[in-house]
Amino acid sequence: MAIRYGWAWMLFYLIGSLWMQFQAQLLAATSAERYPEQPIETSILPFDWYELIFWVIVSVGFASIAINWHNFILRGKVGAARFSVQQLGIILAYSWRSLKISVLALLFAIPAIIAGKYASLLLLEIMSGRYDTYSSVIFSVSVIVIFLIVDVVFNWILLRLCLVLPAFAVGNHITLKQSFYLTAGSSRALFVTALFIALLNKLPMLHMHLGFFLPNLIANPLGLMHGLFMIYIGISVITVLYGQIVEGRSL
Repeated sequence: MAIRYGWAWMLFYLIGSLWMQFQAQLLAATSAERYPEQPIETSILPFDWYELIFWVIVSVGFASIAINWHNFILRGKVGAARFSVQQLGIILAYSWRSLKISVLALLFAIPAIIAGKYASLLLLEIMSGRYDTYSSVIFSVSVIVIFLIVDVVFNWILLRLCLVLPAFAVGNHITLKQSFYLTAGSSRALFVTALFIALLNKLPMLHMHLGFFLPNLIANPLGLMHGLFMIYIGISVITVLYGQIVEGRSL
C-alpha cells in the first residue's frame, strides 16, 4: 500500500511544487516590473497560505507512507485501505515527532553551521582578487567540502535520534535519549551512512559545480524527484536500523 499510494503522493508533490515554483517566478518577474524599487524578498506572497497547506498535506502523506513502510518491513502488515480518524491521529503524532527530531538535530548542528559559514567567508577573503582557474577550482572544492561536513554532522545526529520514528510506528516507545544511547555502538557506521547520504544530497547541484547550468524546466523536476528518492532512502535506512539495533535482526 505504501508503494501503491506513494506514487500518488509523489505525483501530487511534483505537480504542486512545480506549480508553486512557476507562480513564484511569475510573481517575482511581475513585481520587478511594477515595483523595481522594492526588494522582491520583502514582498508578501499572496499564495503563502496555499503553500503552507500544500506542505502540510505533503507531510501528512509522506508520514502515512513512512508508517506503512515501517509496519510492512518490520511486521509484515499491509496498511488499511480505508482512512480513519485514528489513523490521522497516528500520522499527525508521527509528523510531530519527525519535526522535533529535525529541530533538535538542527540545534546540535548549529556550531558546525556557524563554523562552516565563517570558514567560507574566511576562504572567500583569502581568495579575493584571484581570478585564475586554479584558484576558482580550489575555492569551489573547499566550499563544497565545508558544507559537506556540515551536512554529515546534521545527518549523523538525525540517524542517532531516528529510532523514535519506526518504534512509534510499530507501537513501541523509545525516547530521544534512549535512541541516542542505543545507536552509540553503531556510531561509526552511522557516520559513514551520514556521509553517503550527504554525497547523494549534492547530486542535484553537481551540474553547477561542474560549471554548467541546466534550464529550470529540467533542473527543477530532477531536483524534486531526487528529493523524493532521498525520502524513500531515509525511511528505509531508519527502518532497517531499528530492526537491527532494537529487534536484533540481521541485515
